[in-house]
Amino acid sequence: MSTESLNEAVPAVEVTHSPTTLSSAAAVVAALFGGLAGGAVSVLALVFCLLGVVGIAGSLFGIESRRGVSVGVAVLFFGVILGGVLGNSEPFLIVATIGTILAFDLGHNAFSIGEQMSDETPTSRGELVHAAASLLIGVVASVVSYLIYLLGANGVTTAALTFVLLAAIALVWTFRS
Repeated sequence: MSTESLNEAVPAVEVTHSPTTLSSAAAVVAALFGGLAGGAVSVLALVFCLLGVVGIAGSLFGIESRRGVSVGVAVLFFGVILGGVLGNSEPFLIVATIGTILAFDLGHNAFSIGEQMSDETPTSRGELVHAAASLLIGVVASVVSYLIYLLGANGVTTAALTFVLLAAIALVWTFRS
């Protein structure tokens, strides 16, 4: 290797610390699935769910705000709860809950990776593994909640399932913190 090749200009890498694109897109897709399932029974619930999805997407791709993602997820989850109280079916509530859990986790993961490694670092493999693990945790938490609901389903309403799923999300949120 000659000294001339060592002196050649190497383009600098700009470190942006923006949320990663893959996890951000996955969070928005999960939120959209959750929002559509959560608002399936009521226009009012659908409006809240879609406002949450827009908040999540805007926070990840627009203003790049971790707090904005949390607010968007809270609005989405309020829409899911409202849909459950207004009579949404159990399968839709489970899908909505999983979508909400994934949107929260993947959105925050996008920021964590972006802050630590930049959005230019090739991290897609790790992000996909994280997304799969989050999906598995969401499915397990929802299935356990649904089994609890079925075991005590003597006259229990869908609203009760909504609050059991709320407890599952609180549990997952606690593990995340």
